[in-house]
Amino acid sequence: MTGNLFARIGLLVFLSLAWLSVPAGARTVRDMAGRSVIVPDRVVRVYAGAPPVTQIVHALAPDTLVSFNASGMGSVPKAYAPFLGARTAALPNLGNMMGHGMTADIEAVLAARPDLVILWKNGFIDNGITLARFRAAKVPVLLLQLDTLDDMRRAFVLLGDALGRQSRARLLAGYIARTQARMRKFAASIPPAKRVRVFYAESPDGLATDCDRSFHARPIADAAGQNVYRCTQSGVMGMERISLEQIIAFAPDVIVTPDPGFPARARADSRWRKVPAVAANRFVVVPAVPFNWIDRPPGYMQAIGIPYLASRFYPGRFRFDAKAETRAFYRLFLQHEPTGAELDRVLTP
Repeated sequence: MTGNLFARIGLLVFLSLAWLSVPAGARTVRDMAGRSVIVPDRVVRVYAGAPPVTQIVHALAPDTLVSFNASGMGSVPKAYAPFLGARTAALPNLGNMMGHGMTADIEAVLAARPDLVILWKNGFIDNGITLARFRAAKVPVLLLQLDTLDDMRRAFVLLGDALGRQSRARLLAGYIARTQARMRKFAASIPPAKRVRVFYAESPDGLATDCDRSFHARPIADAAGQNVYRCTQSGVMGMERISLEQIIAFAPDVIVTPDPGFPARARADSRWRKVPAVAANRFVVVPAVPFNWIDRPPGYMQAIGIPYLASRFYPGRFRFDAKAETRAFYRLFLQHEPTGAELDRVLTP
């Protein structure tokens, strides 16, 4: 009996000390690395250390961003500004903390006085030194894993709690959940042997691609496509080099590309015309205004990009009202009602 009393007293003391360790006006959030992070009760200024993270913060709470590095661009092109808002378009680009590209100066980031820093948890990125620097500066850091659309759905919920935007986070996560259910149902209706064979041509010459198990190419599988390049991703950037002879041997039915000029170049090349997809003129050019719909960077845009791919892989079988779905998606995630001309520009890469 006495032992139980001491155990209860010990538990009460532990809980009291744990409560006292959280500063007034702060709370604890568990990030996607399983870390318990104390964040301010009111987060006003956020630095996002990678383009996929910036995209998510922008969709959820654009007014909090102190930097905009959402698509690898140095600054926001004027043509993209209406989709992103005047405040976002005017933000500086302080760079990222992924170890490549436009790398941020941590002192410049600290000078922007962020209440919270959010980094990308990725198996190819070592965040150790960065975490230590921000810890020394007493700036809390959350890690988000963003390899799949399911990760992005969970990231919205987590950030909704961290930023006090729970209601909006539920709306965004709910849209993603409905897309996932829709795509799982459709994919289940396509037997593996009947799936279209897809090659993802990423570079101007078409000879850089990504493995079927890469997070860069995951939307192809989610859209019930079969990526012909089967391998394991070797780095965060991907862009594995491949020969045209290999592509001819793979005999893809469809080529997915982010480059609007690639289909014409491939059709004009007698060597590329040996590829079934080129001979049949079956190309899918991925929309990319203001962000790419599937990749570079991988982001929540996949929630519309995956159904878009499925509609191009299986025309007539997967129903996708491009203008209506794009308008609804942009209205919700970008908080922008696109005009007819803007819709045409988005959907005609």
